[in-house]
Formats: sequence, C-alpha cells, structure tokens
Amino acid sequence: MGTRGAEVALGIRPICQGATMAERYEEHVKLIESTLGPHGFSSLSGRTIDGADAIGKLSDRFATSEGAASLRGRTPSTIDRDRVIHSDAYRTLENKRHVLFFGAARLARTYSSHATKCSQVARSAAARLELNVDLVEAISLGSKVGSVPFIHVGKTVVPNWIEEKLADATGQSIQANAQYDVKDALFTVGSEGEYSFPSWIDKIKSPETRRSVAACMPWAAVQDEAEAYHSGQQSYWSLTVDPFVVKPVTDSFLAQTMYGVWRHSLDSPNKPDSRFLHALQSRELTRKIGVEHATHEAVVVRYCDDIVWVLENLNEATRVATLGGRSRGGELPLSPFKGFLRTYGTSLPLEVRAALGVDDASGLYTYFIDDLVKESKKRLDGVNDGAVATEAIGLSENAADVLNNMKKHLDSAVFKTTRLELRKGTLTNILETALDILYRSQDSEALEWVRRYSLLNHGDDRGDYVEKAQVLLATPAHRVQVAVNILASMSDSDVFHLVGLE
Repeated sequence: MGTRGAEVALGIRPICQGATMAERYEEHVKLIESTLGPHGFSSLSGRTIDGADAIGKLSDRFATSEGAASLRGRTPSTIDRDRVIHSDAYRTLENKRHVLFFGAARLARTYSSHATKCSQVARSAAARLELNVDLVEAISLGSKVGSVPFIHVGKTVVPNWIEEKLADATGQSIQANAQYDVKDALFTVGSEGEYSFPSWIDKIKSPETRRSVAACMPWAAVQDEAEAYHSGQQSYWSLTVDPFVVKPVTDSFLAQTMYGVWRHSLDSPNKPDSRFLHALQSRELTRKIGVEHATHEAVVVRYCDDIVWVLENLNEATRVATLGGRSRGGELPLSPFKGFLRTYGTSLPLEVRAALGVDDASGLYTYFIDDLVKESKKRLDGVNDGAVATEAIGLSENAADVLNNMKKHLDSAVFKTTRLELRKGTLTNILETALDILYRSQDSEALEWVRRYSLLNHGDDRGDYVEKAQVLLATPAHRVQVAVNILASMSDSDVFHLVGLE
C-alpha cells in the first residue's frame, strides 16, 4: 500500500503534493491534531523554550527522507513526550521510592509508577475534554524527573540546605580562570528592571553572590512564593540544561511543555506577571517563559497530579493496613479509606461513600475524573479564546472539598505515624550529609559525576568539557546547584552508598 493509501486507511487526508516542506509538515501536524476541540493546544501555535517557531524548526528535518520517517505521525508535543521518556532524568525515577508503614508492615512504590499513573489519569480527562493528550503526557511524565531521593523529605531538606549554603557563600566572589572565562559559561540575568528576584534570593546580602545565584541556578522571577528548590524547576533544569557547564542541551522543548512541568503542582502560583528567565551564554538566546504559555492541558495535569498523589497514598496505606494483620481481637485494623469515611461520612457524596466503604480506589478515581471533566466542560463553554487557561479547568466545590479533606486525613492518620516521623528525622540527616559531601568534594565525588556524565553524553571523560566543569565548580553558587543536580540524579541506594550506609 502506498503512502496515499496508508493515509486514507488511517483516516488521514493525503498531504498536498505541491506544498513546500514547511507547509507539508504543518499539514501533517494538522491532520494528526484534527480531533482536537476548540480549547485544545495546537502544535501549530507552539514555540520552543528559546522562542523559535516549533513547526518551522522541524520542517527542515521533515525535508529529508530520514527526518520524514522520524517525524511521521509525530507532532512537537509528541516529540516532547518522547524526549522525556527516553531521558536519563526519567530513568532515575525507577529507583526512587515512597515508603509507608503500618505496624511491622512496609510497602513501597516507585516514582516512575506515580508519573505513569498521573499521565494515564490526565490523558483520560484530557481526551474527554478534547484537549491535546500528547502535551498532557509530556507534562505529566516530565514533572517528576527533578525529584530528589526520598522526595517528601527532600523537598523540605533541599531548599533549606541551599539557603544555608548560599548564606555561607556570601562575600565569596566568582572565581575566574585564565584559560576559561567562567562568566561566558553562565546564565546571566537579563533586564534586571523587568524581573525581580524571589524572596529567598533577596535574603542574600552580597550582590556578587546574588549575581552568581542568578547565573547558576533555576529560579522563577516575580514569585514571592518560589522556593530555592522545587521538583518542577529542577525537572526543567534536568531536561534542558547541561548540569555541569550550564549550557542548553536542547532547544526543541515547547515553552508550553516546560511551563507545565515547572508549574505542575496544584498550589503553583499563577500571577499575571509570573515568569522565569534564563539568558544564555550567547546573550542572543533568551528563555522567557511565563503564564502566557499556560494551557488547559497544564492545568489538567495539576489536578490529576494532586488526585493521584492523594488517592495512591490512601490506597497504599490501606494495603499496608491489611498487611499489618489482625489485632488480638481478631479484627483487621481500620483502613485509611474507612477511617476517612467514619470522619467525614455525612458530608460525602453518595458515590464517594460507596467506594470508601469497600476500599475501592478505582471508584474514587472515577468520581474525581468525572467531576473534573463535567466541571471543566461547564467552564470551557463560557471561555473566550483570550481567557486565562488556569480559570477554565477545575473541580466542583464539593469535589475540591473532598480532595482537601483527604489531604488533611492523610496528614493526620498516615503521615504522622511514629515510625514515619522517626524515618523522616533519619532521612533528613542522611540527605544533609549527602549534600554536604557533594558540595565539598569538587575534586572527588562531584568531579567523578562530571566524568560519568561526560562519558555517557559526550563519549569522553577528558578534554575541554571536564576542564570547564572543574573550573565552574570553584563558584560556590554553582557548586550548590551541582550538588542538587547530582542528588536529583541519584537513587535511594546511591545516597546510602554515598554516606557509607550501604
């Protein structure tokens, strides 16, 4: 069967033979995304994180036979998803675990399973809303690749450690080397009048250290709530920046994908002037990504990430309770699902009560996805093309209350157990020790990770790359970020090995 016949068999109109290559790829993408509804993100309007037209950049590749084969059936959103799945950063999620206890029982799950479930749930909701499911998958899968080991402890430990180390670095200047100009390798702040530092950077008194932080670390401008570390900003960094010489590794990710990755949490701020900025080495290539790149797809991911996190923790805790065995009276312990039902039963919708009564996580997923779709459809019906995307996707008031109460129940009934509290204290010390080792070992452990990265990505562990990376490690703020970069690339067992516990 020829190309035309195959396209017809798949229900795709054949591409106009007289079109230019740019028009041919544009037409190809139009055909693939022809089922999108009026509020779905169209790749035709997408721009890369460096401001280039996404379709235009890929059209040159489509002009070759090999390029056309690699792009057949793929859009810029699809390519973003595939880049995430095949990245080293995504691979590390397999060896990062979330652990729950109940008595003597223990149960763990990996963060790759969380990302996969979030992607599946978000895809289901997006498809029913006629949104771009490829963009939803790219954001969902990319949103956790910057997570450090023991993430629930790490997301508190790491920002505190960063601020402490940067306070220690106050007054230390960026060190230069005659063979390599450090400043040429660093990101620099653009128009300082246009962008303001987050509050955690403003606490740094030394102007030199602040400039170094702005150059060496991912940060969001005009965001008072921004922390020194968040898995979203680290995910952006891990996917788009060479971590040791601070250069872009790719410019083909969509700004819409990276905005969604950075702002993947439901509590992410959405100020009209919200944006993040990195001006690259050439100073001609500037990354300015802001709320104008928000999409309905990104907001769907926020809700689904929250729904999956809550329901999976409750479900896993219920399974742990079952593994914990019967009490002396012969009864199984009360599951977190039934405990929630006992506490909030009279205020819960009928379908939620029914699912909780039989520990049915799938019934709860159905409830939240249905509500998200129905409520969002109502809102989307009244949305104009120019409306802010973050206002059109959401849960009903009743469903939002149920989800928030589930979070409270998790915090009080699951995460406050004595064993988890003791484990949290132990892991805090372990993570702080690991970060200190990496920060202080610029000529040993940290440099070994540089060589490892160079071998895997450049086929060589010598030469100019390692030399440049070693020079930059003399910069305190860069060394702080390198410690976080390495930690984010490590598994749980890697951390234990680093601190001598395994």
